[in-house]
Amino acid sequence: MLGSRKSEIDVYVDVLCKEIEIATQKIRLNERSVISIYFGGGTPTLLDEENLAKIIDTIRKHLNVVEGEPVTLTQKKANILKDMSKC
Repeated sequence: MLGSRKSEIDVYVDVLCKEIEIATQKIRLNERSVISIYFGGGTPTLLDEENLAKIIDTIRKHLNVVEGEPVTLTQKKANILKDMSKC
């Protein structure tokens, strides 16, 4: 079951990242500043570090993100976000 669930999450993350890319192109989302990114519904605890990093990388690549600070994540996952800000 766990292996199946992992592959479902991987597919979800791939599709989400593609959606971010398409939306950026179609409605020029990169022309607007992003001041807040909300991961809700348990998403940060459901995703492993690799998938969370992939989403953050995609967001940073395609959107104009104004620097912020995570508040409601575990320290380990907050460190991933911190490392992303150094890129």
